[in-house]
Amino acid sequence: MANIRRVSFFEVSTILARRDKSHRSRFTALICWGLGDAAVPDEHQKRSQTQKPARHKLIRRDDHDNSQSIRFTAQILFATLNVWVGVQFYLWVRWAESGGRAMEVSRPAGVEGWLPIEGLMQLKYFLITGKVPHVHAAGFFLFTSFLVISFVFRKAFCSWICPVGTISEYLWKVGRSIFGRSFQLPRWADIPLRSLKYLVLSFFAYAVIGMSAISIAEFLNSPGGFVT
Repeated sequence: MANIRRVSFFEVSTILARRDKSHRSRFTALICWGLGDAAVPDEHQKRSQTQKPARHKLIRRDDHDNSQSIRFTAQILFATLNVWVGVQFYLWVRWAESGGRAMEVSRPAGVEGWLPIEGLMQLKYFLITGKVPHVHAAGFFLFTSFLVISFVFRKAFCSWICPVGTISEYLWKVGRSIFGRSFQLPRWADIPLRSLKYLVLSFFAYAVIGMSAISIAEFLNSPGGFVT
Protein backbone atom coordinates (compact mmCIF):
# COMPACT_ATOMS: atom_id res chain seq x y z
CA MET A 1 0.00 0.00 0.00
CA ALA A 2 1.39 3.44 -0.97
CA ASN A 3 2.39 5.91 1.75
CA ILE A 4 -0.08 8.80 2.21
CA ARG A 5 1.35 12.19 3.08
CA ARG A 6 -0.41 15.41 3.98
CA VAL A 7 -0.49 18.09 1.30
CA SER A 8 0.43 21.61 2.42
CA PHE A 9 -1.49 24.74 1.43
CA PHE A 10 1.49 25.94 -0.66
CA GLU A 11 1.49 22.72 -2.75
CA VAL A 12 -2.25 23.00 -3.30
CA SER A 13 -2.00 26.57 -4.54
CA THR A 14 0.92 25.62 -6.78
CA ILE A 15 -1.10 22.85 -8.42
CA LEU A 16 -4.04 25.19 -8.98
CA ALA A 17 -1.82 27.82 -10.52
CA ARG A 18 -0.43 25.42 -13.13
CA ARG A 19 -2.22 25.01 -16.42
CA ASP A 20 -1.25 21.40 -16.88
CA LYS A 21 -4.48 19.40 -17.18
CA SER A 22 -2.93 16.22 -15.90
CA HIS A 23 -2.06 17.85 -12.56
CA ARG A 24 -5.54 19.33 -12.27
CA SER A 25 -7.13 15.98 -12.92
CA ARG A 26 -4.93 14.39 -10.26
CA PHE A 27 -5.86 17.11 -7.81
CA THR A 28 -9.56 16.69 -8.64
CA ALA A 29 -9.28 12.94 -8.04
CA LEU A 30 -7.51 13.61 -4.73
CA ILE A 31 -10.29 15.95 -3.55
CA CYS A 32 -13.00 13.52 -4.70
CA TRP A 33 -11.26 10.68 -2.90
CA GLY A 34 -11.35 12.67 0.31
CA LEU A 35 -14.90 14.05 0.04
CA GLY A 36 -16.67 11.07 -1.53
CA ASP A 37 -18.93 10.65 -4.57
CA ALA A 38 -20.86 13.83 -3.81
CA ALA A 39 -17.85 15.96 -4.78
CA VAL A 40 -17.34 14.36 -8.21
CA PRO A 41 -17.78 16.99 -10.92
CA ASP A 42 -20.44 16.52 -13.58
CA GLU A 43 -17.83 16.17 -16.32
CA HIS A 44 -16.12 13.35 -14.47
CA GLN A 45 -19.47 11.57 -13.99
CA LYS A 46 -20.35 11.91 -17.66
CA ARG A 47 -16.92 10.62 -18.67
CA SER A 48 -17.27 7.55 -16.44
CA GLN A 49 -20.80 6.86 -17.67
CA THR A 50 -19.98 7.18 -21.35
CA GLN A 51 -16.83 5.08 -21.10
CA LYS A 52 -17.23 1.88 -23.12
CA PRO A 53 -16.71 -1.46 -21.38
CA ALA A 54 -13.50 -3.25 -22.19
CA ARG A 55 -13.81 -5.89 -24.89
CA HIS A 56 -12.85 -9.45 -24.20
CA LYS A 57 -9.80 -10.56 -26.08
CA LEU A 58 -10.56 -13.15 -28.73
CA ILE A 59 -8.69 -16.42 -28.35
CA ARG A 60 -7.89 -18.35 -31.52
CA ARG A 61 -8.02 -22.10 -31.22
CA ASP A 62 -4.81 -23.83 -32.13
CA ASP A 63 -6.39 -27.22 -32.80
CA HIS A 64 -8.44 -27.81 -35.95
CA ASP A 65 -12.20 -28.21 -35.41
CA ASN A 66 -13.42 -31.40 -37.10
CA SER A 67 -16.99 -31.31 -35.78
CA GLN A 68 -18.57 -30.25 -39.08
CA SER A 69 -16.78 -32.92 -41.11
CA ILE A 70 -17.82 -35.55 -38.55
CA ARG A 71 -21.40 -34.29 -38.68
CA PHE A 72 -21.39 -34.44 -42.48
CA THR A 73 -20.14 -38.04 -42.35
CA ALA A 74 -22.88 -38.96 -39.87
CA GLN A 75 -25.52 -37.32 -42.07
CA ILE A 76 -24.36 -39.28 -45.14
CA LEU A 77 -24.29 -42.57 -43.23
CA PHE A 78 -27.78 -42.16 -41.77
CA ALA A 79 -29.17 -40.96 -45.12
CA THR A 80 -27.69 -44.02 -46.84
CA LEU A 81 -29.13 -46.26 -44.14
CA ASN A 82 -32.60 -44.78 -44.66
CA VAL A 83 -32.37 -45.28 -48.42
CA TRP A 84 -31.43 -48.92 -47.90
CA VAL A 85 -34.32 -49.39 -45.44
CA GLY A 86 -36.73 -47.78 -47.90
CA VAL A 87 -35.66 -50.01 -50.78
CA GLN A 88 -35.91 -53.15 -48.67
CA PHE A 89 -39.33 -52.15 -47.36
CA TYR A 90 -40.55 -51.57 -50.93
CA LEU A 91 -39.32 -55.03 -51.98
CA TRP A 92 -41.01 -56.56 -48.95
CA VAL A 93 -44.33 -54.90 -49.82
CA ARG A 94 -44.02 -56.20 -53.39
CA TRP A 95 -43.39 -59.69 -52.05
CA ALA A 96 -46.41 -59.49 -49.71
CA GLU A 97 -48.72 -58.17 -52.45
CA SER A 98 -47.64 -60.89 -54.88
CA GLY A 99 -48.54 -63.62 -52.41
CA GLY A 100 -44.96 -64.79 -52.13
CA ARG A 101 -44.31 -65.04 -55.88
CA ALA A 102 -41.86 -62.12 -55.96
CA MET A 103 -38.38 -62.16 -54.49
CA GLU A 104 -38.69 -62.83 -50.79
CA VAL A 105 -37.13 -60.28 -48.46
CA SER A 106 -37.62 -59.68 -44.77
CA ARG A 107 -39.36 -56.63 -43.39
CA PRO A 108 -36.69 -54.13 -42.24
CA ALA A 109 -37.00 -53.21 -38.58
CA GLY A 110 -35.60 -49.75 -39.26
CA VAL A 111 -38.80 -48.73 -41.02
CA GLU A 112 -40.35 -48.31 -37.57
CA GLY A 113 -38.39 -45.10 -37.23
CA TRP A 114 -40.56 -43.61 -39.98
CA LEU A 115 -43.75 -44.20 -37.97
CA PRO A 116 -43.59 -42.01 -34.86
CA ILE A 117 -47.33 -42.44 -34.24
CA GLU A 118 -46.86 -46.18 -33.76
CA GLY A 119 -43.85 -45.55 -31.51
CA LEU A 120 -45.98 -43.18 -29.42
CA MET A 121 -48.66 -45.87 -29.10
CA GLN A 122 -46.09 -48.44 -28.03
CA LEU A 123 -44.62 -46.04 -25.48
CA LYS A 124 -48.03 -45.52 -23.90
CA TYR A 125 -48.62 -49.27 -23.88
CA PHE A 126 -45.33 -49.73 -22.04
CA LEU A 127 -46.15 -47.01 -19.50
CA ILE A 128 -49.55 -48.57 -18.77
CA THR A 129 -48.65 -52.26 -18.69
CA GLY A 130 -44.91 -52.17 -18.03
CA LYS A 131 -44.39 -54.58 -20.93
CA VAL A 132 -42.59 -53.99 -24.21
CA PRO A 133 -44.91 -54.68 -27.17
CA HIS A 134 -43.94 -57.87 -28.98
CA VAL A 135 -45.15 -56.52 -32.34
CA HIS A 136 -42.70 -54.13 -33.99
CA ALA A 137 -40.65 -53.74 -30.80
CA ALA A 138 -38.03 -51.81 -32.76
CA GLY A 139 -40.47 -48.89 -33.04
CA PHE A 140 -40.64 -48.61 -29.27
CA PHE A 141 -36.85 -48.55 -28.84
CA LEU A 142 -36.30 -46.17 -31.75
CA PHE A 143 -38.97 -43.73 -30.60
CA THR A 144 -37.67 -43.78 -27.02
CA SER A 145 -34.10 -43.25 -28.24
CA PHE A 146 -35.18 -40.30 -30.37
CA LEU A 147 -36.92 -38.72 -27.38
CA VAL A 148 -33.87 -39.16 -25.14
CA ILE A 149 -31.52 -37.72 -27.78
CA SER A 150 -33.83 -34.74 -28.32
CA PHE A 151 -34.10 -33.97 -24.60
CA VAL A 152 -30.41 -34.43 -23.81
CA PHE A 153 -28.76 -33.06 -26.96
CA ARG A 154 -31.61 -30.80 -28.11
CA LYS A 155 -31.31 -30.28 -31.90
CA ALA A 156 -28.59 -32.88 -32.41
CA PHE A 157 -31.14 -35.43 -33.66
CA CYS A 158 -32.38 -33.11 -36.44
CA SER A 159 -28.91 -31.94 -37.46
CA TRP A 160 -27.06 -35.26 -37.21
CA ILE A 161 -29.49 -38.19 -37.62
CA CYS A 162 -32.83 -37.20 -39.13
CA PRO A 163 -32.78 -37.48 -42.96
CA VAL A 164 -35.49 -34.80 -43.23
CA GLY A 165 -33.23 -32.35 -41.41
CA THR A 166 -30.33 -33.28 -43.70
CA ILE A 167 -32.40 -32.75 -46.85
CA SER A 168 -33.75 -29.43 -45.56
CA GLU A 169 -30.27 -28.18 -44.69
CA TYR A 170 -28.72 -28.95 -48.06
CA LEU A 171 -31.73 -27.66 -49.99
CA TRP A 172 -31.23 -24.39 -48.11
CA LYS A 173 -27.53 -24.37 -49.03
CA VAL A 174 -28.31 -25.04 -52.71
CA GLY A 175 -30.91 -22.27 -52.77
CA ARG A 176 -28.53 -19.83 -51.12
CA SER A 177 -25.75 -20.66 -53.59
CA ILE A 178 -28.15 -20.12 -56.53
CA PHE A 179 -29.91 -16.95 -55.38
CA GLY A 180 -27.09 -15.56 -53.22
CA ARG A 181 -29.39 -14.96 -50.25
CA SER A 182 -31.92 -16.59 -47.94
CA PHE A 183 -35.57 -15.66 -48.40
CA GLN A 184 -37.76 -15.17 -45.35
CA LEU A 185 -41.51 -15.33 -45.23
CA PRO A 186 -43.42 -12.41 -43.71
CA ARG A 187 -44.32 -12.80 -40.07
CA TRP A 188 -48.04 -13.18 -40.76
CA ALA A 189 -47.31 -16.25 -42.91
CA ASP A 190 -44.33 -17.65 -40.99
CA ILE A 191 -46.10 -18.08 -37.64
CA PRO A 192 -49.12 -20.06 -38.97
CA LEU A 193 -46.86 -22.34 -41.05
CA ARG A 194 -44.62 -23.00 -38.06
CA SER A 195 -47.70 -23.86 -36.02
CA LEU A 196 -48.77 -26.66 -38.37
CA LYS A 197 -46.31 -29.16 -36.89
CA TYR A 198 -47.63 -28.48 -33.39
CA LEU A 199 -51.21 -28.93 -34.59
CA VAL A 200 -50.34 -32.30 -36.16
CA LEU A 201 -48.48 -33.35 -33.01
CA SER A 202 -51.43 -32.32 -30.85
CA PHE A 203 -53.81 -34.31 -33.03
CA PHE A 204 -51.78 -37.52 -32.80
CA ALA A 205 -51.13 -37.04 -29.08
CA TYR A 206 -54.85 -36.55 -28.46
CA ALA A 207 -55.66 -39.69 -30.46
CA VAL A 208 -53.12 -41.84 -28.62
CA ILE A 209 -54.00 -40.50 -25.16
CA GLY A 210 -57.61 -41.57 -25.70
CA MET A 211 -56.60 -45.17 -26.51
CA SER A 212 -56.51 -47.86 -23.86
CA ALA A 213 -53.92 -50.60 -23.59
CA ILE A 214 -56.37 -53.14 -25.04
CA SER A 215 -57.15 -50.98 -28.09
CA ILE A 216 -53.44 -50.38 -28.68
CA ALA A 217 -52.72 -54.13 -28.54
CA GLU A 218 -55.62 -54.81 -30.94
CA PHE A 219 -54.30 -52.27 -33.42
CA LEU A 220 -50.74 -53.60 -33.28
CA ASN A 221 -51.98 -57.19 -33.85
CA SER A 222 -54.29 -56.20 -36.71
CA PRO A 223 -53.26 -56.65 -40.39
CA GLY A 224 -52.87 -52.87 -40.70
CA GLY A 225 -50.54 -52.79 -37.73
CA PHE A 226 -48.56 -55.70 -39.13
CA VAL A 227 -47.95 -53.89 -42.44
CA THR A 228 -47.19 -50.48 -40.96
